[in-house]
Amino acid sequence: MLSLKFLGTPIVYLNDQSVGRFRSVKSLALLAYLAIEQGEPYSRDYLLTLLWPDLPEHKGRQNLSQTITRLRRTLGEAGAVVQATRQDVWLGADGIEITSDVDTFHRLLNEVATHAHNAKTTCATCQQKLAEAVALVRGDLLEGVTAGDSLLFDEWLLLERERLHQQLLGALKDLAEGSLKVGAYEAAEKYARRQVALEPWREVAHRQLIRALALGGRRNAALVQYEQCRTILREELGVEPTRQTQALATAVREGTLTRSPSHPPSSQNLTSNLPQPLTPFIGREAELNDIIERLTHDETARLLTITGQGGIGKTRLAQEVGRAILAHPPQAWSLEGVYFVSLVGEQAAEHVPLAIANVLELSLANKDELDTAVIQQLRSRRLLLILDNFELLLDSRPWLLALLQAAPEIRLLVTSREHLHLMAEHRFALRGLTLPPEDSPHTQALDYDASRLFIDRARRFYPDFRLTGENWSAVRQICQLTAGLPLGIELAVTLLETATPAEIVTQITADATTLAADYLDILPHHQSLYLVFEQSWARLSLAEQEALSRLQIFESNTFSRSAALHVAGAQDTTLHALVRKSLVQAPQNDLYALHPLYKMFAARKLTADHTAVRTAHATFFAHLLSEAVPNLFDKQKHLQMRSLLPLLPDLRSCWQWIVQTASVDLLAVMAEPLYLLLRETAQLQEGRALFEMAWEQLQTAWPPTERSVAQQTLLAYLSSQVGFFRLFCGDAQGARPCLAFALAEFDRLKLPHETEARGLTLAALTDILKYAGEHEAQKTIWQQELAVAEANGDLFHANRALSNLGEALHHMGQLTEAREILWQTLETAPANVPEYTLAITINNLGLTELMLGDLPQARVHLEQSLQIRQQYANTYRVAAAQRGLGLLALAEGDPVAARTHLHVALTQYQESGRLDGLGPVHLALAQVALQTGDFPTAEQEIRQALVYAVSLQYVVQGLNSLRWWGEYLWAVERHEEALQVLAYVLRHQNASGLLVREVDDFLAAQQISPDEITAVPVLEMPWQAWLEKL
Repeated sequence: MLSLKFLGTPIVYLNDQSVGRFRSVKSLALLAYLAIEQGEPYSRDYLLTLLWPDLPEHKGRQNLSQTITRLRRTLGEAGAVVQATRQDVWLGADGIEITSDVDTFHRLLNEVATHAHNAKTTCATCQQKLAEAVALVRGDLLEGVTAGDSLLFDEWLLLERERLHQQLLGALKDLAEGSLKVGAYEAAEKYARRQVALEPWREVAHRQLIRALALGGRRNAALVQYEQCRTILREELGVEPTRQTQALATAVREGTLTRSPSHPPSSQNLTSNLPQPLTPFIGREAELNDIIERLTHDETARLLTITGQGGIGKTRLAQEVGRAILAHPPQAWSLEGVYFVSLVGEQAAEHVPLAIANVLELSLANKDELDTAVIQQLRSRRLLLILDNFELLLDSRPWLLALLQAAPEIRLLVTSREHLHLMAEHRFALRGLTLPPEDSPHTQALDYDASRLFIDRARRFYPDFRLTGENWSAVRQICQLTAGLPLGIELAVTLLETATPAEIVTQITADATTLAADYLDILPHHQSLYLVFEQSWARLSLAEQEALSRLQIFESNTFSRSAALHVAGAQDTTLHALVRKSLVQAPQNDLYALHPLYKMFAARKLTADHTAVRTAHATFFAHLLSEAVPNLFDKQKHLQMRSLLPLLPDLRSCWQWIVQTASVDLLAVMAEPLYLLLRETAQLQEGRALFEMAWEQLQTAWPPTERSVAQQTLLAYLSSQVGFFRLFCGDAQGARPCLAFALAEFDRLKLPHETEARGLTLAALTDILKYAGEHEAQKTIWQQELAVAEANGDLFHANRALSNLGEALHHMGQLTEAREILWQTLETAPANVPEYTLAITINNLGLTELMLGDLPQARVHLEQSLQIRQQYANTYRVAAAQRGLGLLALAEGDPVAARTHLHVALTQYQESGRLDGLGPVHLALAQVALQTGDFPTAEQEIRQALVYAVSLQYVVQGLNSLRWWGEYLWAVERHEEALQVLAYVLRHQNASGLLVREVDDFLAAQQISPDEITAVPVLEMPWQAWLEKL
């Protein structure tokens, strides 16, 4: 770990050892700047200006390179954190954790500033964080450092120092004020004196110091301090103290200064039996402050129950609440003390008053009337009682109510796996610690409480443990598997003794009962997570046990009331009981949740017919999906399709079961909506895996000679769907036979010619022809389809055929004819053709107009296409519109706008998995680079496009990449090579008419005659071989 200490004289530690003195001030300045000004990489040009503004550029670049080398050498094995390319320099590397006191200082102050209240001076958590922040500051930022010959760096450093100076003063002021409010006068004096040392003329700090001295019993010292304040203000500012300061001095002199109502008595007089914490309390800041706020500011919150499953951290949180209230007693509640009453193992109702009596050491003359005697002795007491593990003592609830009635200054903080079911009760349901998202880097591990807990406990047990980019994924999975359950995380850490984090993940996934440890200081009922579950299981009725064992079938660990009823047979009363007993989490967004570990444990308890449960689960979700996935032409419902994605784990499980059982009825219900959901939400790899699995297994399950018509029809549809997913995952060769088989089966089975499935299958098949450069075949197919549709009076599919015919003509280079056809498509579209489909035609029309040079009309249509597509859920169709607008911006001479559109398109294609869209975007970015003279980028983008073309075996994209490679070579004045490449493209049998037209136009612009290009010798080699030649 690399630790950077910049708040004072700079010190850099590597694994707790100082790296020693920096031989070059510029090395230290560069490290500090990159660490403090985190963000995007900094260009070398900017850093030259920052550190060597007066040197010639070549000399500055040489100095920067040498400085980077020296800095890496100084940092030793952590030198890799200084990352550099030919253009940029930045800080950060996988496997090396970087911490900075500046970052920590800012983070702590930001957490205080964003805390959900306006009481920094009374919030215990905020005061603690402020104290941690000011303790980091040893002096000025980078004390003693100056770049000397760089005014820009020195100005930056001066501004940063002033900003930190003001932040430090503000934090010290809040700390002094907070200390005064709780009667901690020595601390208040310390924080006030530190302010005065930083700014001797800071009058508010003098007032805090005078008040701390006077209230702490040092009246003379307070008056001396006032005189010092007067002298400083006169000498430095030429003014007298303000009236407020003078009035304070008068009150001190006359002995009338008293503790104001906002300054409650010190906690030193309070009594408590709270156990001393032996491990750090991590996370739960919001929960801690919420409970404290309720207990201390809401007079009705005299009984508050913290509920949650075993191991969720109820006991520790309750103890921390008690400690915080002890440290900062509430003003409106004259508290005597805070007492912790453990009820572990107790089951008889009379044990509650007895346990309280023992903890408080009450003298009971008549133990036969224990209940009444304890209440009598507590009648006038002012206590916070923490009653821990109350779930087995619910019969004693009437006694709790009697206590609250008789003793108005008693407040009860109860921990229980089950809430008390009382009207007088305030409930606080505790959930897991915050979890790191799947895409979070290991450098953000400490931002999430679950991973913070894992790292803290791991380092306590195993000092050599280091979080790295390699083990972070497994640590993150452990946090996810335990759903942030503190006990689960701590038990998982104990396994590090014999296993790596990745091996622990494997162990937990295979058998969660491995989460166990026999440590002496872990309570017996917490030494095994399965034992914790067993204790809760034993408290369930038979109906509740049966329901819970069935609820584990939900793969997403969440479920609706309807799903619980139809799949698990759980009535509302049963479901509510499971929530009350903390085995099921209360609904959020109408969904109940089951902890993933409890799901594993509940699966071991399933006694019902497993097949019946799986079938009920599959039937429910198949019909749910069928009803939820809309007609694609309904805009609002289409957008709502993404709301179904959280159900994907359950849908996947149901689909696998339906395929395994080869249920024709359920397959007929689920196949089409599942296909549409995955296609329209761009879950293409998932779709390919699921539908290939179904297609392969069902062909075996249904022997060809024994297949019913229904089975043959389903296989035809599945073959089409597999072909679609393969095509748009980049496997055109694998898609073609599937699509051809499906079309043949549709015709053989005499399915209606106008079926949507047939039209989509044909469209996908002609896309493959387009990628292969077989545009004449593509044109012929759509001419035939148009003729059949018109003969049948099928205006809908005639319109689709016309649109596809226009696209084919576009690629053949017949642009005028293509525009006419596409305009005709729009003008003759029947009412039942939705804008979702028309957007395809509109986009193709815009691209055709762009090629013809009609830029204003192209903008109208391309923007219209984007506007329509953004109203639906499909991201890769939006990407196609963004690419078109990028090309248009380029033609309009706006490379900045072009680059913006194209980068959006690239991201959307990448996120959707549409590999076929990436190459054309890279070629468009290459055009931008050529237009702006950025030849290295142009070269890189063209190479990347050709890589995609070769990997996908898309000949047209490959030839288009070579066309732009030829233009790049011409731009860098490698004319002979350029002509050789362009001649190859022109003479290739699969070169489209549009491509030939574009190459001819380019050559004409360079005044290369047809005879000259014809005379150029062409290399005899497959187009793919150019990738190695470039």
